[in-house]
Amino acid sequence: MRLWLVRHGETALTAERRYCGHADPPLSERGREQARALASLLPRGIPVWSSDLLRARETAELAFAASPRVSPAFRELDFGRFDGLSASECEALDRQAFTAFVERPAEAAAPGGERLADLARRVRAGLATLRAQTEGEVAALVAHGGPIRLLLLDVLGMPLADLHKLGVDPGSASLVEWWGGGATLRLLNLVPERPS
Repeated sequence: MRLWLVRHGETALTAERRYCGHADPPLSERGREQARALASLLPRGIPVWSSDLLRARETAELAFAASPRVSPAFRELDFGRFDGLSASECEALDRQAFTAFVERPAEAAAPGGERLADLARRVRAGLATLRAQTEGEVAALVAHGGPIRLLLLDVLGMPLADLHKLGVDPGSASLVEWWGGGATLRLLNLVPERPS
């Protein structure tokens, strides 16, 4: 099976480099342009799954011209009290918790949020369902930076602590292929040319 992993387009929070986990902002105009530009790279007529959050659903509809099958399993990490805040605002709110969250991402959660291990369990279970319920050899998943990076880490055999070593831009696509007992990363962070 080949699975296109598509990160949603930009939102106002993304543009301001704010944590955006379970918050549900719509795509910005730039985010809608990014989603429409993805349509030139991605196959049509394939099964499309999406996070249940608005920014992912909007991206799926614009990029694939289809209504996605929606699952909360593919939501972004819950950033708890850090949701909607910038890094400097998080540090001002709770320096100790923010330092732990940044320096030990595999173990530490934002106050009131979830750990990467929790995200990993949720996303892996969602992927198992997607693979079991998807007919055909090619499908797409429109989600968020955290879930996509996590799936890529699994394919590459990298630990959770390396999550931020993989660049996954808003409005980008990556391609993973599972074969027999293994998996291969075919494309990473493919970003279409956007009209100027």
